[in-house]
Amino acid sequence: MSPKPVISDRYAAARIYFGCVMGMLLIESLLHLPQYLMVALNKRKPYVKAPVQHNGFRVFMHKISTLPSPFPFLTAHNYPMFLRFLVFASLNILFGYNRTRFTADYTLYGWLTLSNGGLTLLLAARGTNLLSAVLRIPTPLLLTYHRWCGMASFVHATVHLGYTASHNARTGQLSRVVNNDVYRAGIIAWSALALVFLTSLRPIRRWCWELFYYPHYLFLVFAVGAMYHANHAKEFFLPGLTLWFIDRVWRLRHFSKKKAVITHFDGSVTKLTVNGYSPKGAAQMAWVQFPGVSNVVWHPFTMVARPGNGFTFAIRGLGGYAKKVQKLGASDSSEKSSGSVIPIRIDGPHGVGGIEWGHHTVTVLVAGGIGITPGISIASSIIFQATNPSSPFSRAEAPARHIYLLWILRSLSHASWFTNELSHLSALANSSNGKVTFDITIHYTSADTGWGQDCTHDLAAAERSLTGSQPSGYAGPGAVIQGRPDILAWFNQIRDQRPHMDVAVNLCGPRTLINSARKAATKMSWSGGLFKVQEEVFEL
Repeated sequence: MSPKPVISDRYAAARIYFGCVMGMLLIESLLHLPQYLMVALNKRKPYVKAPVQHNGFRVFMHKISTLPSPFPFLTAHNYPMFLRFLVFASLNILFGYNRTRFTADYTLYGWLTLSNGGLTLLLAARGTNLLSAVLRIPTPLLLTYHRWCGMASFVHATVHLGYTASHNARTGQLSRVVNNDVYRAGIIAWSALALVFLTSLRPIRRWCWELFYYPHYLFLVFAVGAMYHANHAKEFFLPGLTLWFIDRVWRLRHFSKKKAVITHFDGSVTKLTVNGYSPKGAAQMAWVQFPGVSNVVWHPFTMVARPGNGFTFAIRGLGGYAKKVQKLGASDSSEKSSGSVIPIRIDGPHGVGGIEWGHHTVTVLVAGGIGITPGISIASSIIFQATNPSSPFSRAEAPARHIYLLWILRSLSHASWFTNELSHLSALANSSNGKVTFDITIHYTSADTGWGQDCTHDLAAAERSLTGSQPSGYAGPGAVIQGRPDILAWFNQIRDQRPHMDVAVNLCGPRTLINSARKAATKMSWSGGLFKVQEEVFEL
């Protein structure tokens, strides 16, 4: 007996599937919107109180949701992400369950292509995305759904094309179909979608940005071809296309032209300082365009607020584009020159996170290498608010805020990247009359290349570095220790110092470092305080 689709009306099935995925996004909003509304209704005053006491069930569920995946090759995920993907994949399998006896049966996969394609477009706009701006769904999570919907659209499109082409080849209708404008539009749409899919694979996104960025504009070919090929395609695609068009117009009208001062550092890191422009919140990012390199390409960078009205961002020379940026302002193409001023274009700030930074009594920042930028941004936001007389964070009744930073570097010389920022923030914290504390620990690993739990966090060495002279090459604040940290011991020390307080944790760095910190946060979470983790993942 041939399987029958869950819903016989294929057009209706595609619309119901569309609604189900939107329902998933609404549930995501319900997980994050209340926290934002609580802050807004409290007029941005701190809302997390201490001491706290959690029941055993909540602690258990929190531990499960914080642990990284134990499965090989899937360690970049956690159990909540597995659950999301399982629900999303089940929806595609459920609505794609179908017999394939007749040519009309193949159209179901075409309808699901349109539905997923429309969702992909709806989640693509970055500046005016209502799902993040209004519903407060974290931006990285929206990008994850964007990739899943794009992948599902390609799979359904390929199945639809494969069944249709196979049938036409068997019945000798292939030549007739190829000469049909409607079918040719479908083939062109699939070809464009296939190129977008192939150039969106993670290795290309990570190491060859331009090869990922430019082919993405082929989505216009896919959308136009699909709308010509299929009836009712417009109702799936036009909402996302309209939002994308509004987003483009908004950014073209509101991006800022600024001047940036370049400073070069050891380790192929370049910092650019911009005045007269600042982020609105912690750990936000901006899209930056360098006319000296390209008038088309925009790259995302984390904004680190500066005193007054300005920000900095750092670039690590890992790709061809970044290396071209680092040579801007140089006297010749082979020599880097600090202090040069270059024109840039800024679109931002953007980004919605899963944690309202500064509204927890304790904030923990764990960073590896250049991953310090989100941590510096968060620390800057909290300390600036705590030392601003007009901020609710500086009022007498506001509880003190405690920030702990663990920064792991390959070489101690790399600490110079943000020595000035750390020194300034530490001085502000020391002058805050106890409203905020800033504890800094820097580990430099030298020849070490991994992150483990087998090396001891030398507290005695930390105390010596705080009370004595700092190692040669670093003149900033905090404890400086050679060797890999014992992250679990460090987390345990924080819990002992700040019992019965919930802790907001930000992680950014190599995946092994993030997973070690996630495991430590899981073990240290207890009834007297949960370690709530947010990791920064710079993927598109």
